[in-house]
Amino acid sequence: QRWAAAATAAIRTSSTLSLVQQLARVTAWLHYKLDQIRVDISNFQLETLAPYLSTDGRGAEYERKRFEEARQRKVLSLAGTALWLRETLAPMADTDSGRATLQELQRDAPTTRLRVEVAGAVALLRRPSSLLADAAAASAGQTMTREFHFPETLRLDAEAMTAMQNVLQRVALTATLTATVLQVVSAAAQSGASPASRAPHRPSHSPDNIDELRTALGEWLSADDMKLADLQAGVVDSAVAIASGQGVQLGDTEQGMLRSAVQEAVSTEHPVFSTLHQRALRVVESRLLTRLGLVDTADDPDAKLAMRSLRAHIDELHGVADKLARIVEHNDNVFSSHYRVLMASIAKHMLRTEEGQATGAGAGAGAGAGAGAGAGTQ
Repeated sequence: QRWAAAATAAIRTSSTLSLVQQLARVTAWLHYKLDQIRVDISNFQLETLAPYLSTDGRGAEYERKRFEEARQRKVLSLAGTALWLRETLAPMADTDSGRATLQELQRDAPTTRLRVEVAGAVALLRRPSSLLADAAAASAGQTMTREFHFPETLRLDAEAMTAMQNVLQRVALTATLTATVLQVVSAAAQSGASPASRAPHRPSHSPDNIDELRTALGEWLSADDMKLADLQAGVVDSAVAIASGQGVQLGDTEQGMLRSAVQEAVSTEHPVFSTLHQRALRVVESRLLTRLGLVDTADDPDAKLAMRSLRAHIDELHGVADKLARIVEHNDNVFSSHYRVLMASIAKHMLRTEEGQATGAGAGAGAGAGAGAGAGTQ
């Protein structure tokens, strides 16, 4: 009856509708209802499957099955995954501990494999480009190169990892800008500038301490419509208010310095931003390794330094690490068989290449010594 009433209402908007127009409206209404039914069925199926897929590893089994079906249809490959793992493992050939890791990867070493996956995931977050854009370009069939690639095994997590990238960059930029404001205000106070005869201008709408500025920066940098000029104005006004609270007036020179500093800091190549971004990643990696039971980083001096310099953002960074831990753990459950084969193959190739270079260098040195000895006997 409700359906009949709704169908009748759909054609009662006018008393002058022709039969053809009435049929068109009824048909449109039926299509709309069919779409609603499809959505309801899909939601019901998801609700029904969710408990099943979330127990006994069935979710991993289901995802693995769908991935292999896509590979058989040539929709997906492992080319991007192989490039990603090769890039992650490349630095290990240069150190004794790294070469020991490569030796372990030629055997079935789940813990070592998981540590490589952690390093690879953190390396993806380090990229300045959007992971979602990289994944979309890869799925569109663009040719992958050493400069551009994305692991197919993480394609479903690209959006979540892009959100993590945004948090890391926002934290680094917030820390950079607050440090800049503190430096400029401190320099103005130490320069001996005397307070103005009247109270310095203090914008009523601006944060008047560093904690408030840090909160405001988080909000400003999260806004989709934030423009550079607005960010510059917000930082300068806040610095003026903070300086005013200390009895210091920032002149045109200091305000100009702040505007320039903001413009420079929004670049991922800015040295302070780059340093703080690396520290944010170190905090995330440290927490991630601990969460997965791989390494206890409590006494790691680099991790301690990173946490001290970003202590105001620790909770947010730990939140990123906890989300990434769930992704890495699930991803390993789904694709460990592929990772095991790929890492063993890459590690074997890297060690053979290293041995070949060492042998060649030794032979060259021996030949040189022989030539020197021969020259001496003549």
